[in-house]
Amino acid sequence: MRLTEQEIIDILDSKGLHCLNIAEYENMNTILSLECSNGHHIDASLKSVRNAHFKCPICEGKNSLSAEVSNLQVPEKSGKRIVAIDNATENVGVSVFDDKKLVFYHLFHFTGETLDRMCDNRKLLEETIIAA
Repeated sequence: MRLTEQEIIDILDSKGLHCLNIAEYENMNTILSLECSNGHHIDASLKSVRNAHFKCPICEGKNSLSAEVSNLQVPEKSGKRIVAIDNATENVGVSVFDDKKLVFYHLFHFTGETLDRMCDNRKLLEETIIAA
């Protein structure tokens, strides 16, 4: 059974979140663009948000129990930066920590021929991660 817009708003309000694209909601796995009460922009499914332990991962400085969350723009460096990469040719997981606090993470998915995926992977690392 699909939740009503008001039910979605109530769930998000209880977590201190505001949805920026509620019209795109289709089901519990739809990735919604959210903003926490501190102004952090995150993407998460309602399924993840409904988890009792879910909190804004940027405010908390950590992932919230396997939430499908991302902040798709690597923030400007502040302090000592550590970049963790789980590299493959189709899926690449990237996490960025500044002064031991998680400031960015995302699972990137590449399609096409192997060489094309590897080139896209390199471009991601050079332009998005290293240049940040």
